[in-house]
Amino acid sequence: MLYPQNSKFLVLGFNGKPHSGKDTACDYLRLHRNVVSHKLAAPLVVAYCAMIGITETEYYMQKELHRSHLIDFSETYVKHSYGRNHWAKLLIPKLLLFPHINCISDLGFIEEVNTLNQWTNLHVIYIDRPNYSDIPDSREDLSYYAVGTILNDGTRAEFHDRVKNFVESLVGFKLEL
Repeated sequence: MLYPQNSKFLVLGFNGKPHSGKDTACDYLRLHRNVVSHKLAAPLVVAYCAMIGITETEYYMQKELHRSHLIDFSETYVKHSYGRNHWAKLLIPKLLLFPHINCISDLGFIEEVNTLNQWTNLHVIYIDRPNYSDIPDSREDLSYYAVGTILNDGTRAEFHDRVKNFVESLVGFKLEL
């Protein structure tokens, strides 16, 4: 794929264990002006739903039921055939359409980090929710590559405040609703 040069848009890539708050952080941030939220797994979910004959709404209502099948399909077929950075390569053209703050709620592999770093100004942010989830997951712990960690150990409002404060300190300006 060919992409325009010098297209280093700001991307916040959230990483953490299942149910740590990655989606919650991106859902909250996208309420602000000039913030767009993306999921690397979005095309995978669409394909999976089409293959088994359910809607995306049905998938998200029973996400845990389908989770292992979705991961297995991605890991054993898609990434094996197209590379561990496949979902990142598919997302890059969308990122280049939005010269805003782009949030990715499901960053999970160093290959995705390396690919996104080539085309964007990526900041990996680790979400830590201690003692909450032991759900098996294929994604890697990218905390080593993170610009920081946001602790999710209180109320949703407290977490939202931590996310906003962290992002504002990172980007150097106040986020507006």
